[in-house]
Amino acid sequence: ADLVMMKAAKTMAALTGREEVQKEDVYQIVNLALMHRMRRKPFQDMEVDLEKLSKVLNK
Repeated sequence: ADLVMMKAAKTMAALTGREEVQKEDVYQIVNLALMHRMRRKPFQDMEVDLEKLSKVLNK
């Protein structure tokens, strides 16, 4: 997932005309990159906890 997130975040930055990745790029791609790794119950909607993500990114 690390490589996928890195490449996707770089792509998002490039699409917005930037050469460097920002936190916003990671927020935009996290659902796409991590959803298949999230544990969930059957029929439960898949969501990323943005509060936990913020804590991890701010470390």
